Amino acid sequence: MELLQLYDSCKKDTSNFKYFEPTLLLAHPRYLEILRKLANLSHTEFERLYFSKYKSRFCASNYEVRQNTMGKKVSARLAELFSELFKNLKNTEFEKVIEYNKRVKISVDSHKIGNKAEEIVQKLLEKNNVIFYKHARIIGYSGIAHKVDFLIGTKYEPFAIIEVKKSNELKHNSMAKTKELVATAVDINKKHKLLFLVYLAGSFSDDSISFLKSYCDEVVLDEQDLANLIRGLNAKRL
Repeated sequence: MELLQLYDSCKKDTSNFKYFEPTLLLAHPRYLEILRKLANLSHTEFERLYFSKYKSRFCASNYEVRQNTMGKKVSARLAELFSELFKNLKNTEFEKVIEYNKRVKISVDSHKIGNKAEEIVQKLLEKNNVIFYKHARIIGYSGIAHKVDFLIGTKYEPFAIIEVKKSNELKHNSMAKTKELVATAVDINKKHKLLFLVYLAGSFSDDSISFLKSYCDEVVLDEQDLANLIRGLNAKRL
């Protein structure tokens, strides 16, 4: 059943998303995907909501792809939950499902950009015989253990950190990512004297880039600049 057909069927069976019978999801487990997206909740957000209310685990994705079989108790709980969620929900048009899917695609594309950028950094480090630890943790001044993309040195005597930051095509969202990165850099640098290097992948606003440069030792956007930076790391350690 295509998404629009599924939406129309769900809309009809819930009287325009107003009434949720306890056996609704038992009979139509795929309605879960439509209802969750209309409520604008990711799998994780929905599962946390379910757990906070019923104190039991629930993996939404498994039910949506029919990997798990729906039981009467779970179906009744979901009907109760959706009744509460849709009580004050104004927009239940199909376009909301489409918009949700578009946001997910943007997020997935952003992760792909980030993964590719990390591969570029790793290959350059290996090519230049720079010893590193990938996705290592380092304790900051606050006592927080920050997970960093690449740590050169050890967590007790770090020499440099390379963080790869990715952003999708929505440049106005990039400031939030850079603020988060700056907070990490400041906290780590209060405890450790090291080089904090950043490789940006994707679209970042000029304001975001300037903000990063004011707190980090090096911020590069070009692969060639990154190669030059990594090439000189071993020389800087001597």
